[in-house]
This record gives sequence, structure tokens and C-alpha cells, in this order.
Amino acid sequence: MYRKMQNILLNLQKKQRKTNGALSEITKDIFLSGIGGITSENLQTANISHVLNMATELSDFIYPHPNLHIHKFRLRDSMDEDIFSVLEECVRLIDSIVKSGGRILVHCVAGVSRSATVCIAYLIKIEHMSLREAHQHVLECRDVVFPNKGFWRALIQYEESVRGVNSVEMRPYISGMDPDVYFQSWIRPRILNGWLDELYMFWSFNVAVFIFQMLGLVFLNTIPM
Repeated sequence: MYRKMQNILLNLQKKQRKTNGALSEITKDIFLSGIGGITSENLQTANISHVLNMATELSDFIYPHPNLHIHKFRLRDSMDEDIFSVLEECVRLIDSIVKSGGRILVHCVAGVSRSATVCIAYLIKIEHMSLREAHQHVLECRDVVFPNKGFWRALIQYEESVRGVNSVEMRPYISGMDPDVYFQSWIRPRILNGWLDELYMFWSFNVAVFIFQMLGLVFLNTIPM
């Protein structure tokens, strides 16, 4: 019973570390968060020396802790934003900070899309992970990460430029083109082109309704002459 309670408490602590109000530890020197996690206490506790601000909305944001080295990339969280063109520069910047003994917080507004994309790219290039592995790692560290579809295409392109192969593909589903990592577990039974079964069911249902209506008219002799 005691061991079970310990496990429950540990799981709760892990869950709390993944919420929007906390700094999520990606590596021992790299942290990810949204604006809600940027408090003086959090920055001091994590011993943050550098900040990488990825949000154009926060270009004038005033940080609550002095002596931080602030780096800014003004990007929108939009599918048509060209994040690929700055990924390599962001990765090199983070790597140089870590190698010099610094600790860095990467953030945007929510810590979900822009900053998460940069952290994933870092793991691909520096930690030699596949995109699939890097996404899974960041998701385990911060379970709200959800790069937009344009950023996923940029990550796929970045992985190919770094590793020469792709571990993730954009595939057609009912919601449009999505990375296949989203459908490994909760939607695995669907066929590869998921929209086809939706379309098939739609037309099958309507054809069946039409046939039953016509049969009803025939048997009830209600077809107009």
C-alpha cells in the first residue's frame, strides 16, 4: 500500500512538471515553457542563464529575473511561417550556450508549437535522435506540445537535411495532412488514407437510405404515375 501511494505521488509530481505553469526539462541544461512558466522563482530554481524567445508577440516582454542573456526570433505560430530557415541557427545557438556551461530556456507564448519545434530540432541535430524519437521525448517532458502542421513539415525537412532520411511522414486523414506519429495508438485501426473510410461510410449510408425510401414507395404504391 505504501509503495502504491509513493507511485501515485511520483506520477502527480511528473504531471505537475509538464503543465503550462512550469519549466519542462528537455535535457539537464535545456528547458521549455510558455509565458506562464517564466517567473523569477522558476528561473532561479533552474539556474537559467540564457533565454530563447521564439514569439513575435513577446518581442517586448520584460523578464522578471536580471542578468539573463536574451535571444529573440520573431516568429508567428502559423502554418505558413518559415521556421525552417531559422532552425539551424537556433540549434547552433543552443548548442554553443550549453557547451559554454550555460542553461537555456526556450519559450514562446504557450510552449506548445514554436519553442517545442526548436527543442525537437536540437535533439535531432545534437543528440542524434530521429524526429520520431525527438518528438516522443519532448512530449514525455511536456505533454502539451503540439507543433502546427507547417512546423511539422519543417521538422521533416530538417531531419532529412541532418540525417538523410525521414522517420515521420505527413499523411492524409479526415482532418487533412497530419504527421503519422499522431495516429500510432489512438487511431491505429484506421487505414493509411483515413479519409477514404469516412467517405465510404458517408456514401454507403446515403445510398442505403435512398434504397429503403424507394422500396417503401414501391410497396406502399405511392409512386406517382
